Amino acid sequence: MEQPEFKQLMAQAEEMVAQGKGEEILWAPASGAMGMFCARTYVNKYGKHENNDVRPHAGRLGCPHLAIAGGAEHPFFPEYSKELAEASGATGTYKIVPGSNHFYDKHEPEVIEIITHWLEQFKT
Repeated sequence: MEQPEFKQLMAQAEEMVAQGKGEEILWAPASGAMGMFCARTYVNKYGKHENNDVRPHAGRLGCPHLAIAGGAEHPFFPEYSKELAEASGATGTYKIVPGSNHFYDKHEPEVIEIITHWLEQFKT
């Protein structure tokens, strides 16, 4: 679910690109914090036509995978992790680390535990 602030900033960035001002800088949310982007890059990375979305290809991966996101990140990331796992079918798993940012600061033990438990299912 997108937040209103994100929608406003994305609309602003798209308008800047449409007006030929795609190289102008704006501050916008990214990974749970504000980042500095040129408008064109922001639209390319986070916009509705972005080309970094692996979800449509997840079902073809052919092996188990784990997607992890921080619970304190922008809501896009936990939702993306869930959608990635769902798009993968039975091979995908996702976990949310409550209270964690995009870099898992001070939550490293939780991430290690998640990965360890996930890998244990593949022991022979």
